Amino acid sequence: MRKVAILLLLLLASKSFAFLLSRHLWTYKTGSIVEGLTFSDDGKLGVVSYDHCIYILDQKGNLIIKKCGNNAMLGASYCCDKFGFVNEDGNAYIYDLKNGTWKKVYVGSDHAQTITMLQDGFLAGSFNDKLAYFTFDGFKGWDVEVDISGAPTVYGEYVYVPGYSTPSYCTYCKGALIILNISSGERVRIITFSENVNSAQVCDHYLALGTAHHVYLYNISNPLSPKLLWSVGGIASSCTWDVCGGAIDIAFSPDCKYILSADNNDHKIHIFDIKGNQVLERKFESHVWSVAWWRDRIAIGLYNGKVYVLKIKGYIPSIATACPCTTTVTTTTTLTTTVTKTITRTTTITYTIAITQK
Repeated sequence: MRKVAILLLLLLASKSFAFLLSRHLWTYKTGSIVEGLTFSDDGKLGVVSYDHCIYILDQKGNLIIKKCGNNAMLGASYCCDKFGFVNEDGNAYIYDLKNGTWKKVYVGSDHAQTITMLQDGFLAGSFNDKLAYFTFDGFKGWDVEVDISGAPTVYGEYVYVPGYSTPSYCTYCKGALIILNISSGERVRIITFSENVNSAQVCDHYLALGTAHHVYLYNISNPLSPKLLWSVGGIASSCTWDVCGGAIDIAFSPDCKYILSADNNDHKIHIFDIKGNQVLERKFESHVWSVAWWRDRIAIGLYNGKVYVLKIKGYIPSIATACPCTTTVTTTTTLTTTVTKTITRTTTITYTIAITQK
């Protein structure tokens, strides 16, 4: 009997701990598809909906503020005491949590579908193949053509873009991870895939990618040579195409030890540990469109407009290992002033950007 007990303990020790979700802590209903979710450091939840509106909710699900644009809200991001949202009306909406003020930055319709907040500015892009770096004053540091399919993520001096750009020689390729230099927007590497690459997220030296049917984890200690640690399939099992929504959004736990993935087509979420073992799966009543993680809480946004916030039993996050990284973006612009004649001068402006993001 003792041997059997010891054997059982060894078996249990060899398996990943399976999380348990409590019943949802709260739900909130928006007017349309929940296009994006992002948590602040103190647990406020930023929500964007296809109903044209932004919702900022407190830890109990109470509405703090609602702001609407003229078209669909499609992107949400947070960094450094600021929420950032982008609307197809061509504007980024920046909410400063410290002073409770809004700022609207015009980015144009070519940069109005994804946003990634940085310390002194943000990246804004669209599925019309454009991505640009903007300061909060609206200055455009660089603007490049890139086949973007989801919000970029940043590590050190590099931007990792989930996309569908593929070399002409690769007939089987359907998606790509495109690596850009953050100082200039210059494309420095493309890694191709046989399926859509829909989402990307960085935590510490890890890069997670969500594709049509897989979740991938890379070590990016060498930023230009990501080392594949594992890939897990079974995403979007109900969809047989290589262009499925699949892992349309992903999020790391605060300590970078777990990855939360949406499973759009199967109406599910999955949580994997850092070794690629699935520790949780849960199904919902509608397509899962967006996910976010704060402490022991996860947020799930659905196609039917609902937001669920759930508590993970058995998970106690340690201090996050992701740290601010800084880099310098140097850009050159030509300013033209007209008095009685035209005077042209070239000014070099240097920005230091902290790359912390959530």
